[in-house]
Amino acid sequence: MYVGELDEDYVRNSNQTIKTILAHIKDNWCIITTLEKKQAAENFRVQWDAHITKYARELDKQQRLCRDIGVPAPDLNKIQYYVENMYSSEMFNKKEMNA
Repeated sequence: MYVGELDEDYVRNSNQTIKTILAHIKDNWCIITTLEKKQAAENFRVQWDAHITKYARELDKQQRLCRDIGVPAPDLNKIQYYVENMYSSEMFNKKEMNA
């Protein structure tokens, strides 16, 4: 119903796609607090407690969340957290870690 009304000429957002409207709402109406940004940064440093592939997906997910709300989350940091957790798990020998 709402999307149908966007086709009306008097509506400011006529000829917009749903994606652009959602992006506008996210960018202009969703206020991200400092606490939320701090928590997102902490979640990006998530500890490994499951399968290594699941951990990699979780890091990717947390990185996307950080980037979406304007928290720096560079790939270099993600790789660093990944490797640190691999070393601390003591599940890999030196040869595997070097590979």
